Amino acid sequence: MKKIIHIGLLLSCLALQAIEISVLQHLSPYELFGLIERVKIAAFSTDSFVHSGSDQQGVAQWNELTDLLSIIVLQEAVAESDTYYKLTKELEKVRNYIETSIDALHNGRAVHSAFAQKYWFNMHTLQERMFKEIKQVTKPGDDWIDAIPSSPILSVKHAALLKDFKYMAQQAAKDASPLRDTEIEGLLKLHGISSMRQINDLVNNLEQYCYRKQKDAKYARQFINELSQLYPAILSNYDMSILANTEDKLHTIIFAQAGAYENILHQLLREINGR
Repeated sequence: MKKIIHIGLLLSCLALQAIEISVLQHLSPYELFGLIERVKIAAFSTDSFVHSGSDQQGVAQWNELTDLLSIIVLQEAVAESDTYYKLTKELEKVRNYIETSIDALHNGRAVHSAFAQKYWFNMHTLQERMFKEIKQVTKPGDDWIDAIPSSPILSVKHAALLKDFKYMAQQAAKDASPLRDTEIEGLLKLHGISSMRQINDLVNNLEQYCYRKQKDAKYARQFINELSQLYPAILSNYDMSILANTEDKLHTIIFAQAGAYENILHQLLREINGR
């Protein structure tokens, strides 16, 4: 895995002065990913937007950072600048919606869920699209590949889970009905999977299975996608290894921002709907 800078120290420095684009330009894609995550957490991490709102100093820093990242995106996307200009504007639109909605919730004003749902779907789709681009030009590190078990790749529990998921997916396809979140949650509960660590272990084992192109890789990939939609904060060991080894700065920047907004919108939707 690549050596990464001390993101916490960099963040402390950035808090004391305006962020300089020259500093960001010299960071690796993985260092930028880490910085985006840290600034997002500083600005928007709270148990309740209704009660706590957002950190205004953190939000100001987030806005400054993402504005500069948009410039870097356009510098990186010379051949497709129009396409990526539209993407930066879409991210800005979602950023403004999030900040306005958090302020409204915190001050007791009603917020309707239609736009939040629409933007959540758009950010989820954009994140998947960007990660697909990253994976096309990046392989996981040798440490991840070397950790893939020899046959059988799946643990006994994960193999039983995949078998049951395959049956559910086939039935859903036959009925022309998408799988429901409650079905996935029920399947996990049935097999004793309850913590996020267990879910991360499951996703990573399924990624190993897919990487070796095993018999039911198609259903393993579908299972991973279902779990990613249900638990958007998941980043498996495979995902992290890809991000740690990529040189694709353009798509990593957009991937990180879309993922940040997806997570924030997920919490917004829960609070808007009173869950």
